[in-house]
Amino acid sequence: MADSLPLTCRPPLWRIIMAFVCAPTITAIGLACIGPLYAGLPDWGDRVWRTFLVFWIVGALPLTVVFGIPLYFVLRSRVLPTIWYCSAAGAAVLVFPWVLLTLWTLTFLSEEEAGGHVLVLNGYRTFWGWLYLLQSLGEVALVGGIAGVIFWVIAAAKILRREQPANSA
Repeated sequence: MADSLPLTCRPPLWRIIMAFVCAPTITAIGLACIGPLYAGLPDWGDRVWRTFLVFWIVGALPLTVVFGIPLYFVLRSRVLPTIWYCSAAGAAVLVFPWVLLTLWTLTFLSEEEAGGHVLVLNGYRTFWGWLYLLQSLGEVALVGGIAGVIFWVIAAAKILRREQPANSA
């Protein structure tokens, strides 16, 4: 693989900034609409708005700043910004802290149950606990992958199409 990519393959700075702002925002809005918190509030719009603020301020923005932007700077000269790389990076940005959080909280749990299955027993994760963890990590990775696709659409979708050479026969 080459040491650096040609500058023509890199998206302009304004598109990168817009992608880093819009991808977490759109993802937080989508998650807030799917699963609004604050069930005691009568107005659905108010529940979605408050849920969006929690997801955006506590979840999306810190992960973008702490993991997403540094990952972009590491990968920008090594790989082309394709939809696959962007979705994989988005999934990694969201899954990595989730794994750390679940492993850290396991030290505080002695027993946990969900859906009639014992997930943690005497401080150790059971078979059902590992399955539940893998399911939740898959859901989180899916959301991160969607955020990566949104990033790609904003930052690099038209650039790569324009850069592809015509077939010469």
